[in-house]
Amino acid sequence: MPAKILVADADSSVESEIEQQFSQQIADRELEFLFVTNGGEALEKLQADRQIDLVIASLNLPELEGLVLLERLQQNDWNLPAIVLSTDGDLKTIRSAMNRGAFDVITLPIDFSQLAASLKKGLEYRENLQQRQRSRYKLSSREKMVVLGQVSAGLAHDLNNPLNFIVGNLEPVEDYIKDLLEHLELYQQKFTEPGEEIEEHAEEIDLEYLIEDLNEVVSSMKRGTDRLQEISNSLRVFARVDTSSKVSVNVRECIDSTLLLLKQRFKGKDNNPIKLVKEYGELPQVDCFPGQINQVLMTLIVNRIDALEFENKERSPAEIKANPNSLTIRTEIADNKERIAIRIKDNSSGIVDLTAIAKSGVKSGLELAMIREIVEEKHGGQFTCSSGQEEGTEFTIEIPVQ
Repeated sequence: MPAKILVADADSSVESEIEQQFSQQIADRELEFLFVTNGGEALEKLQADRQIDLVIASLNLPELEGLVLLERLQQNDWNLPAIVLSTDGDLKTIRSAMNRGAFDVITLPIDFSQLAASLKKGLEYRENLQQRQRSRYKLSSREKMVVLGQVSAGLAHDLNNPLNFIVGNLEPVEDYIKDLLEHLELYQQKFTEPGEEIEEHAEEIDLEYLIEDLNEVVSSMKRGTDRLQEISNSLRVFARVDTSSKVSVNVRECIDSTLLLLKQRFKGKDNNPIKLVKEYGELPQVDCFPGQINQVLMTLIVNRIDALEFENKERSPAEIKANPNSLTIRTEIADNKERIAIRIKDNSSGIVDLTAIAKSGVKSGLELAMIREIVEEKHGGQFTCSSGQEEGTEFTIEIPVQ
């Protein structure tokens, strides 16, 4: 994509001069220029288009002066390099512009060789700044995932000790209860008239219901321990630390462990749960870094849950009821059985421009850039996004089997 540059100058001749001087770069799609004639319009453009990479602004602008525009750039923390065009080469003017964050000051009439050099340096500065932001975010994200993995591993370990104790004792408890009930039944058969006191006590404790319900209580306890074992196993799967080389993994385990950790999020906000649909196809084992795949899955699923909840703010309860939130996760074999595909699709109504998000520098853009790195660079796979009005948004992760 070409670098996008906003030019704010009331002099209409500046537009034609810039287009003429940089015609080759424009034709080669290296540069793209947007032109406005006043400071207010420039600010609106900047607020509406977060893909702008650099600003060229005259100090003498209608509505909003150039120095004020520079201050607004700093206040909004957009980190955009700004080249100032000034009719006055006085040091005081230059100092005022620089103190307000100007990247460079060029005195009119424009020296286009100087402007070209300043543009190159400004765009390099912008790219380096974005790269540092991405690096900081990736480092922060990895640190968080390491901490989350350590916490998950610790929880799994702490769960296992008492859980193994309970599971280990449930089976003999069940046998003991069975033996006691058989022994009681034998008493009842041999002593059909146990006496008034025993009969009153049996009625007081509702012996018939107690015998009937006792087996159900034990069965419920077994179901509970089975669920705890499932949680413990999922935590251990999610907490796996990546080795220096890829390992063979069941990707469905990665998905299910991630979903288990996010189970509370699917309950939604304001009594608007998100319906989870699993459409798992048969998949072979996949050679990958499981910790990184878990990170990708966690990031994308949270991204779509956040999007659905944000969209609900603009919908009425009736609209939500008519079209409740849903998230579908589908797995399948792709590319002549050489790749597996994981598709994460919601039923939102918005349109996602993945390129725009990745370039914007906001958190979601950095997350998607991190996902691209993991899927495409680390695993040799492919990460894509498709969306449309009323069609929802679908993220697709394709990873080679080997």
